[in-house]
Formats: sequence, structure tokens, C-alpha cells
Amino acid sequence: MVKWLGIILIFTACCYFGEISSKNLFRRRNFLGDATVFIGTLKSKIRFTGEEIYSAVRESASQPLVKKYFGDFNVVSGEDDFSEIWNGMSAEAAAGCSLTADDLNLLYGLGRGLGATDTEGQIDHLSMYEEFFRQSYEAAKEEAKTKGRLYRICGVCAGAAFALLLL
Repeated sequence: MVKWLGIILIFTACCYFGEISSKNLFRRRNFLGDATVFIGTLKSKIRFTGEEIYSAVRESASQPLVKKYFGDFNVVSGEDDFSEIWNGMSAEAAAGCSLTADDLNLLYGLGRGLGATDTEGQIDHLSMYEEFFRQSYEAAKEEAKTKGRLYRICGVCAGAAFALLLL
């Protein structure tokens, strides 16, 4: 009885590990897609309203799609350096999204250029990073599609192999 219970638990643990690994890929994909939406909204805010960067980021972060990542930007102008605030907000937003080092560098690089130039410079900067994020999103989407299924299958196969070894 105990042996069967152990076999079932090991099989379930392997399946769970495969599922979690797969979900990490989908979380990364979703974050990159939502970040692209955020950048587009921010670009529109800056272009059409001419708002300062703090209020433009705050309003763009409150959009329904990106609020779960960037919704806590409640900083007013002049409190701290924008780059430091952005890096803190980005680290919190990216927590648990399984971002790669390149994704994090993109996110931090996005904040370095905001608020540093005139309106056209910021729009150009956002357009460039929007394209970078779109490319990362497409790569993450393809990776999630192919590797996501593979991780689940590997979890089931590893669980079955351990179960057979224990029989």
C-alpha cells in the first residue's frame, strides 16, 4: 500500500513539475505581450497629451491589461530619479514571470530613456523598444507553443519512468 502511494506521489510530482515549467513559459509570453500594450499606450499618451513622464506612466499602467504588472505606479514628479523608480517597478512587475536576462535588460533599458529627452525623442525611444518587445513576444510565443507541450510530456514520461523503476 505504501509502495503504491509513493509511486503515485512521485508520478504526480513529476507531472506537476512539467506543468509548472510549461506555465512559466506562458507567463513570460503574457508579460511580454502586455508590456508591448503598455508601451503603445504610453507612446500615445506622450504623443497626444504631452503629459510629463510620471503621469503618463501612471495612466498607462492603470489600463486593464497591464494593471496586474504595472498598476502600482503611484509616484509623483520630483520624488526620486525616474530611472530608479522605473527599475523598482520593473523588478516588481517581472517577479514571477520567468523573464530571461535579455528581457530584463530590455525592461530596464526602456526606463533609462524615458523622461530624458524631448517628446519626439521619447516617442522614438518607445517605438524602438516597442519593436524589441514585439520581437521578444513573438519568440516567447513560439517557445511557449513548442516547449510548453514538451515540458508537460517530459513530466509525464519522467513520472512514468520513475514509477516503472519502483515497481
